[in-house]
Amino acid sequence: MVIVEKSFPRGGVSSKDQNSEKLKENIIFGALQKKLKKPKSKPSDEGFVSTAENEQIQTASAELLNLDTIQDGMNIMGIVKAIDQLYLSISLPGRMTARVSALEISDSYTKATKEFLQQNDTGNTFKPLTELYHIGQIVYGRVQEIKQNDHGHKQILMSLRPTEVHTELSHTNVKKGFVFNGAIEEIQEHGYIIETGIKGLRTFVPLENVQHNNHVVGELIFLKVKKITADKSVSTCICKELKPENMIIKNQTDPNIDYILPSTIVQFTVTKQLKDGLQGTIMNEAFTAYINEHQLSEALALPEDYELNSTLKARILYVMPLTKFVYLTLNLRTTPNEESSVQEFKRGDIVEKAKVHHLGTGGVILILNNKFKGLLSYRTIKSNFKGNYDHDQILIKYAKKTKHKVRVLDYDSMDSLYICTDNAETVNEKVFALDDIKPGEFVTAIVREKDDKVGGYSMQVGRIKGIIEKLYLAAVPKSLETNSKMRCRVLAVNPDRKTVYLTNRQEYMSKHCKALTNLQYAHQNATYMGTIVKINKEYFLVKFFNDLKGVLYKQRLSKIFGAETFTFHEGQTMAFRILSKNGDQITLTLADDTFDLGEICTINVAHILESGLEINITYHPESDYEMVNDDNESQSTEVKGLVPLRMLSDYPDLLYGKLRTFTPNTSTQAVCIIKNIFSIRDVPYFQTHLTNNWKNLNTGDILKAHIKNLENDIVELMLPIRNYGKLVKVHLKMLLVNAYKSASVELTPEQVVYVKVLGKEYATKTITVSAKLTDVWDNDLKSTGYYVENYLKEVSEIRKAHKKLGYSIGAHKCGEKVMTRFRGVNADTNDWQYEIEKTKVMAVVKAKLVGKSKPPKLDTKEECLILWVDYSNELIYISNKECDVSHVSSERNIPNNLVGKSGINAKVLLKTEQLVICSLKKGPNPLVYCPLRLHFNDFENSACAGISEGDFCKLAIIHDKLPIAVPENTWKLWHSMKRKTKIELDNNIKLELDNTPKAKKAKLDKGSKEKPLKVKEIKIEKQHNSTNQSKQKTATVETSEPPKAKKKKHEKNKSKSSDSLFFEDKIPNKIVLIDSNKESDVEDIKNEFSTKTTPKFLPGISDFWNADLSKLNNKALGSSDDDDTDGEFKNGIVEAGQKKKKLTAMEKFKLQREEEARLRQIEAKYADPNHLPESVDQFDRLVLSDPNNSKHWINYMVYHLQSTEIDKARAVARRAIKAIAYREDNEQLNIWVALLNLELRYGTKESFDEALKEALICNDPLKVYLRALEILCDGKKTQEVIEMISLITKKFKAQPEVWRATANAYFLIEMQERAQQLLHKALACLPEREHVNTIVAFGNLNHKYGNNEMAQTLLDQVVTSYPKRVDVWTQYVDMLVKAQMIDSARSVLERAIIQKIPMKKMRTIFKKYLEFEERFGTAADVEKVKKLAKEYVKRNTHL
Repeated sequence: MVIVEKSFPRGGVSSKDQNSEKLKENIIFGALQKKLKKPKSKPSDEGFVSTAENEQIQTASAELLNLDTIQDGMNIMGIVKAIDQLYLSISLPGRMTARVSALEISDSYTKATKEFLQQNDTGNTFKPLTELYHIGQIVYGRVQEIKQNDHGHKQILMSLRPTEVHTELSHTNVKKGFVFNGAIEEIQEHGYIIETGIKGLRTFVPLENVQHNNHVVGELIFLKVKKITADKSVSTCICKELKPENMIIKNQTDPNIDYILPSTIVQFTVTKQLKDGLQGTIMNEAFTAYINEHQLSEALALPEDYELNSTLKARILYVMPLTKFVYLTLNLRTTPNEESSVQEFKRGDIVEKAKVHHLGTGGVILILNNKFKGLLSYRTIKSNFKGNYDHDQILIKYAKKTKHKVRVLDYDSMDSLYICTDNAETVNEKVFALDDIKPGEFVTAIVREKDDKVGGYSMQVGRIKGIIEKLYLAAVPKSLETNSKMRCRVLAVNPDRKTVYLTNRQEYMSKHCKALTNLQYAHQNATYMGTIVKINKEYFLVKFFNDLKGVLYKQRLSKIFGAETFTFHEGQTMAFRILSKNGDQITLTLADDTFDLGEICTINVAHILESGLEINITYHPESDYEMVNDDNESQSTEVKGLVPLRMLSDYPDLLYGKLRTFTPNTSTQAVCIIKNIFSIRDVPYFQTHLTNNWKNLNTGDILKAHIKNLENDIVELMLPIRNYGKLVKVHLKMLLVNAYKSASVELTPEQVVYVKVLGKEYATKTITVSAKLTDVWDNDLKSTGYYVENYLKEVSEIRKAHKKLGYSIGAHKCGEKVMTRFRGVNADTNDWQYEIEKTKVMAVVKAKLVGKSKPPKLDTKEECLILWVDYSNELIYISNKECDVSHVSSERNIPNNLVGKSGINAKVLLKTEQLVICSLKKGPNPLVYCPLRLHFNDFENSACAGISEGDFCKLAIIHDKLPIAVPENTWKLWHSMKRKTKIELDNNIKLELDNTPKAKKAKLDKGSKEKPLKVKEIKIEKQHNSTNQSKQKTATVETSEPPKAKKKKHEKNKSKSSDSLFFEDKIPNKIVLIDSNKESDVEDIKNEFSTKTTPKFLPGISDFWNADLSKLNNKALGSSDDDDTDGEFKNGIVEAGQKKKKLTAMEKFKLQREEEARLRQIEAKYADPNHLPESVDQFDRLVLSDPNNSKHWINYMVYHLQSTEIDKARAVARRAIKAIAYREDNEQLNIWVALLNLELRYGTKESFDEALKEALICNDPLKVYLRALEILCDGKKTQEVIEMISLITKKFKAQPEVWRATANAYFLIEMQERAQQLLHKALACLPEREHVNTIVAFGNLNHKYGNNEMAQTLLDQVVTSYPKRVDVWTQYVDMLVKAQMIDSARSVLERAIIQKIPMKKMRTIFKKYLEFEERFGTAADVEKVKKLAKEYVKRNTHL
């Protein structure tokens, strides 16, 4: 018995499992295939018949194309989906998209494009792709290549060129009625010569056989052969143009499938209803054809809806190679414009109840809104499940008529359906399309990658691409982590780029940030947060949310801040107030400031910078005080500010020493100077002086100002005047007493200068001032003594602070004797260097002091005398001479026997920036300090002129206690000047008194025993009147106090004078007349007068807060409660004994309030300090306050270069590279460029090459090369420029900006011919999408450098080929107008308005045309343009 196992069948019918496996293997070329064998028959006598010929291959389904079945070389019908200047996007069957380049339209079109680019196209026969094609147009082409793009997705490249599509066709098989696609090769008088691509076929289309006469060379049209003349080698045919709906061919008896091209309409007979479509025949049952269910005539139609043996019109989609299966569509698309223009759903729309129609090709077929067709692909369904799953179990969920919530992803015009998804994550995604997000909203974004183009990062917000630009990026570490989440705020949404712009800056992320998202919300005086994106010479451009922009004019800004615009920079985010709105134009101003000029507040030091102090000010808003809340900290607001280094002290040599006295969290007082800039040095001034404004500023007032700029002997000063936005200019001669000597004056920015108001001009609102020493100083050397006393007091405070902080140098003071060790001689200065044993601090003996003495041995111990301690440089100056050590005592005060004496012999030991330090010949006595200046305004250093270290001199003591003196000749000079001035005043006043009635004597105090002296005190005031310029003089006489009271009063005035050292000369001093015969008494009273530095006057002058209002009526004439005119007297003289009504407390308070209100009005009017610094100190302060500003660093370099200090300028550049933050790549690049510029002009070729090499490593090489090229052009280095151009055009030939920059370089070195040749090289190297922009750039360069003919030729060809480039049209017209070619410009505008351009763009051209005619044409021309515009609107309302 033979055993037969099931697993080893012997013949018979195969099992079902084997059949199913074979079916799977036979799915090729887009169809399920199986072999049907005919019944066997005996072989015929005629020969062997192959079994392959007896087999027929049929499909089991009508599956469409996919990426696995599509092949190179297939001819496929498609529909135009999108158009741009260089590419077409074609929708193919199977929901695929192909890309067609502009060079793959036809050979004729490629040739026409080249001629256009080469300026040979003079017949206007070129049209861009946007005019040749429209959305929804039917085309067919050949698959060239299927490749992967940069993102890993497959990309289909197609060609429409007839020579490519018809490469396999021959003229011998072309017959009458043949329908194909051809390109116009040549336009003749009677018709068109057609490029067919068919071998040996010549084609001509007469004009009477075309649809219209607007065809251009290269355009593809559908044709039908009407007549053909056949020959063995060449055939000639006459054709007729067809519309897509008329591309019908009749059934043929012996058809060739290769000559039935896609998009042709044939008769289709239904023979079988398949599960996913229809099966039938075409060409009298010669070929089997299939129609997929997505290609039926109606979107929701089913194969069962079509009767068997019915005949329908169908359009051929494609023919599968080898099998020759034909695939058709019943959707003929006779109205493509209507079909593509109306879509019910947009991308991202959610359909709540999408009903399942059936399970179809590619996925689940849905019914959307009972009308439209949707597809839920199987791939999408599978993505909802992870791991193993049961396919059938999943599909149970999608049973017929079940409803699902889906989201629309896209619309496929070829299959006429919406592609959907039911993925829960996608459906529930809040941000899926651009319509789901609005400016001002807070979103969570994911960091994707760093974007160097914008200097920020590419982000992902839901399914939308986002960008954070550099200006809107908050301070972050070196790089954000990829895929990290970040809370951001939406700035703007750009539909064109399908991008949302974000920010994560703290200013915008604050809950209290007011966002301006719509123009209608831009109300006047409303405050919104904005960012400065551009700084111009005249204005700041500020950007808000939703791309809204406003302008902040600098002229308006100067009214608020003076010239302190250096505090603003691009990217600065702050609050702005809307000043006005005119249409779309918004004018801005700054929001109200927290602090006003002169407002003193308590500050906390946050950080210690080399440029100053970064501070925090905590304050409570006014509204908080009205609320009763125990938690004061929660109601407080913190403001950040800066105290610049120069604002720490009035004395430049103490700045760095004062800076080291501050530590973080140190609390002190500061006064607001401007916005967030505060000053510590000016606190005492503002404590004792009211802040002036324009109204209460009087002639004669003395103000504390500081220098902001010095240029061409013009000194610009900033005055402490509120609401005065101008710098006061003073000529250098107005600062000098002996201007005729032309003494060299060293002035530094921020230097303290006192000025005297000489006058006010109300019309121009200007102030005239004088800064001469004699105008602001009282000519009293005792004031100079107080000036030095304040300096020494500040030095003492610095020493105490250093000692408290544990600095070793704080343990030493002047006049102290210390033990030192000799450390050597400085090779540069020859100074002897010592080290103090106790503290190890470095000490120096000046070379002039040691003279020709031989230095001691190293480590030799010596007792030395400390002459001065330099806390800024941490250096101590000492004397090692025994005579100095023995002659100087450590006492602080001067002996009483030396007070007021002159002619004292002394020796100069040391000269510093502020003092000359001397030792008296007779000792022991303390060191004596002689000031170099008598006053802040002693710019000529007249106090110790001509005195040097080591000289012997005679001194005069000018202080009552401290050892402060001046040279005897200086003392004599000012003493004699003061005596002469007093005598002249006495004589003038006596003459005045002779012509005035005698005043009655006032009653004397009863307690006085001695006979009182007759003292006549006269005050002269000058009243300015706008109509009367005469001077009115008034006088008053009062009796003096008894001698005993006089002495007390003298001491009182003496003590008060120290409080108002430099502010007393706002009103002329009172003049005292002596009416007595006793000379001794006269001398005593004169001495009393000389000790008075300033009398106490009305409120509003120097010592307002200390003024005794109760004594005003006995001391001044003309004082009043209201204004100056109320204080005038009819006769001009008031008797000394006459008493005024005593002011009440309410009147005093009212007087103070009125004066304060009058003064505060001018405090905000500060001078404009927008200037270029003039000293190293100011440059250091500037760059340290804003280290990321390359402009400041470059100006610093220029400052050194002006002094030919090349090494210092180079050092500044290196310092800037280290100081600028790594994220500020543009700022760093600017510094590198400045360094390259320096090396090129002042260095060697080797140093330039070395700097260039470093710059290439640290920056973007392309940017460095382009900037270096500019530098070489500017330096006229012709050979180097040529070498550089050759290098970068090889390295970066794919970068369009390289060719533009190199062409510009050739023009700069006057090599125009090479620049013209460069255009051809650029077009050969650059991708085609950059050709147009490159040609336009070269045209602009030709126009810029005077070659208008070439520029006109280039631009003319561009606008001819790309008429929708409105920007090129406008540039073209502007160029012609500038060249005075008015007629040519008018001709260009006439050409522009007849182009097929969208109405929005055409509006720009008509507006340009109208402005042109209004300027250069007549009234008739203007009316003509308006008429043309109206006609265009009527004719193109559908655009």
